[in-house]
Amino acid sequence: MTEINYRLINYFGGLAVFVPLIILLFSAHFFNTRKLKIIKFNLSLGAVIIFISLLGLFRSGEWGGRIYESLSIDFSIIGGLLILLVSFFIGIILF
Repeated sequence: MTEINYRLINYFGGLAVFVPLIILLFSAHFFNTRKLKIIKFNLSLGAVIIFISLLGLFRSGEWGGRIYESLSIDFSIIGGLLILLVSFFIGIILF
């Protein structure tokens, strides 16, 4: 396993599969958007919000564990899960 692959799986767990998609969405903003009418900022922002909320909900990888732990310490376990669920649905609406 390469070093990049190892770090992605260590940081993001099983959701590391979606990191290249998010990078591709944001890199498309640098091209001429008249030809790429699909690429809009709300699409990319929604994908990132969905990704971050799924990381926290599944506690996937090191960063997902940190997201979940910080929310559960600040807002209790139920409050943290509720915040992650609401952010997931906001990401779906933006996407």
